[in-house]
Amino acid sequence: MLCESCPPLPLEWNLDNWIGRTSASSKQIVIAMQIQGDNLSTIQWLNGLWYPQSTAHSKQVLRMQNILSWLWRQELLQPRVPWANFFRWAPRRYNCHADALSKYAMSLHNDAEKIAFFPCSHVVALDGYFDGSYKNGKVGMGFAVWARTQHHENWQVLMTYAAATNGSSAMDSEILAALCLVQGSLQWFCDDLDLSSPRILPRAQTNMVNFIGYTAGQ
Repeated sequence: MLCESCPPLPLEWNLDNWIGRTSASSKQIVIAMQIQGDNLSTIQWLNGLWYPQSTAHSKQVLRMQNILSWLWRQELLQPRVPWANFFRWAPRRYNCHADALSKYAMSLHNDAEKIAFFPCSHVVALDGYFDGSYKNGKVGMGFAVWARTQHHENWQVLMTYAAATNGSSAMDSEILAALCLVQGSLQWFCDDLDLSSPRILPRAQTNMVNFIGYTAGQ
């Protein structure tokens, strides 16, 4: 479900000095990641620069910040460059992959997910894009993640995702699409989770404290 007419990805990475650095404690590579979307409000919320008016959106934003904060503290993830945030606004023309996935998601039944995962080893950087669609009380969520490895300069698709659920606004779709991407990243970093059939679609009753506590205890 990737858009074949998408222009080249606008990647700006400090490949020489930052990408591929190793953790002082685990000696494992700390993977650099950026997450891009074309909705400026969502990106500013996620970077902590603006504040959502909706309580539900505030909780979802905090949930994503907690996940990425935990991955950063564990030296599993880092921003693409030392001075950057994890989230970055991208012009809509660069987000057509995720846009196509979110529109495809609108054709799915509610609570249905379509996931494609393409394993690769020796990953040093991840570049993710998310987008949402909304119509008549239904939201579609889509994201795509590319990976760069130690041995290949070209980026390759790591994961694509589309899902549908109930929602009340276009902003719901954007926030839920970002949440699905961040939760998918967390699952990818947990070796004992089965990525052949992951469940990423967020549930209202999920307790994020328990979720992070479970993961951190593995």
